[in-house]
Amino acid sequence: MERPAIELEVREPTGLELGRFDIYLIRQKIYEGELQARCQYKDPQGKWRPLSEHSALSEVLWLLGKNSGDSEGRRVSRFAGWTAKPGDRESGQ
Repeated sequence: MERPAIELEVREPTGLELGRFDIYLIRQKIYEGELQARCQYKDPQGKWRPLSEHSALSEVLWLLGKNSGDSEGRRVSRFAGWTAKPGDRESGQ
């Protein structure tokens, strides 16, 4: 079980350190597109892990369709009021 952390160190997979951020600010940055799922956080053992593995961040990444091979925003379209075109995967046609 993951211990709750108020702040996490975040970096790009290239090693470029982005800084220490509050968990809520990280969620906001993911939502706004400033942080991507490929970014990493340092866990309590000092190992770098993908943001999608953190329990407090995986949900927002999933909602935005950014933690897998899905196209970005695929799930967001349902919340943004989009209407799927005939033939789109989401329309079920």
